[in-house]
Amino acid sequence: MAAADSTIAEVLEFDERTDFSAPDIRAQVRDALENGNVLYLKGCGFELTERERAIITDPKIIFRGNEQRAKRTGRPTLTFDMAVDRLLFNSIRMPERREIEAMLRRYSVWSRDLLEKLVPDFARACEQNRIIYRPAERAQRQGLHVDTTYLYPTQGRSKLRIFCNIDPSGRPREWELGERFENFAQRYLPSIRIERSWFEKTTDRAASLARIVTGQRTGYDHVLEKMRQLGKQDRDFQKKSPRRNFSFPAGSAWVALTDVVLHGGVSGQHALDQVFFLPPEVMRDPSRSALRILERLSGHTLV
Repeated sequence: MAAADSTIAEVLEFDERTDFSAPDIRAQVRDALENGNVLYLKGCGFELTERERAIITDPKIIFRGNEQRAKRTGRPTLTFDMAVDRLLFNSIRMPERREIEAMLRRYSVWSRDLLEKLVPDFARACEQNRIIYRPAERAQRQGLHVDTTYLYPTQGRSKLRIFCNIDPSGRPREWELGERFENFAQRYLPSIRIERSWFEKTTDRAASLARIVTGQRTGYDHVLEKMRQLGKQDRDFQKKSPRRNFSFPAGSAWVALTDVVLHGGVSGQHALDQVFFLPPEVMRDPSRSALRILERLSGHTLV
């Protein structure tokens, strides 16, 4: 476990010898996630085949020869949408695109099995949403933030993500972890108008009808998105707020409810990430979810 500091998210370490079926371990894992901490699973990562290693390390396949541009921009970021069963918005050619999609499908099964092993109640209740693959080297440090997304509204559900460092060259993936979510929310919530305007509701509805947005946005999605935006734009906060660094080695996995864990990527390449949506009522203590914290602090019902 990282050095204790109650103001910053903690990292709890487990390895491949851990018996996750043991009641005391299972309770520890669940409480760690619900309390806004990170599970670090040392040596428990997703394993690539030799063919997959060859594909993802070939810049002609992944970057279409634009490796230098990828280093400058940290792009592309690839999204595998499980609803349509394919990669979105990419320029990877056949047949390698099919092979990468097959790798991501395999990762989806692996992630579901891992969640079932860690917290069976969560696995049964979660919606498995999408997979994100970051083949490019991170170009610059990412500001501390909580997770939300306009294209996939959570509608009040917590965002549980299973990450894995699959870098064939063995480089670690570096993260920063920030202050506790409630402190972050108290900092920016007073600046956010909770009631959405008619224009915003109409825009959301139109976007849903056009299939740009998957699902109707709620007040919760709106508030969390505004908080993320305010935090990332606040230079003083990004420079001076409390934080700790953590390094996730190649071959490791980590899990967090990233709508309550302030985090930011610092460096690394070749990371996979499976997104799940978790209903707060499945948590042992739903009051620890981002939704319930924001409703308590704002005095508004947000879904």
